[in-house]
Amino acid sequence: YTPHPPVGPLRLQDHGDLVRYRNIWYRPLKGYDEG
Repeated sequence: YTPHPPVGPLRLQDHGDLVRYRNIWYRPLKGYDEG
């Protein structure tokens, strides 16, 4: 395991095929122990 920064880029997979994404919302989540 290598530590990662707390925030990183949002990446979407396309597996080499043509794909369209729409209505993608990014919302930061609280930690699992912060309720």
